[in-house]
Amino acid sequence: MRVALPVLVVGLAACHSMQQVHPSEINTLRAGRVWVTRASDHTKFELIDPKVQGDTLEGLAFGEYEKLPVSETADIEARKAAPMRTAALIAGVAGVALAGIVYMGNRSYVNESAQTCTTGLPDDNPIACPHP
Repeated sequence: MRVALPVLVVGLAACHSMQQVHPSEINTLRAGRVWVTRASDHTKFELIDPKVQGDTLEGLAFGEYEKLPVSETADIEARKAAPMRTAALIAGVAGVALAGIVYMGNRSYVNESAQTCTTGLPDDNPIACPHP
């Protein structure tokens, strides 16, 4: 469980990335927020539920409804799917799993006549017995 949660968090993050968005794409985005960099002072802020009306970018910023001319923005970014990163993550996980299976099946220090021992605890997995 301690390993599963960080792997899940990294895995979910690998499936998305911040990508630059053209103002004409904003009304069709499924993401409910974009990050805008203002051209005048290069401050970056989050705009929730963004819309473009004509040449004006509108949305909720800092708890208030804001309107900003698109010409005053230096950059607009949104969190979008990253299918190549997702494929790389899946290939990496599959590779590690396959390597583990191959390793466990080809351990030369465990011979076929090895005995199995348990610690006597409930739901205990058998382990190779140490030699006396």
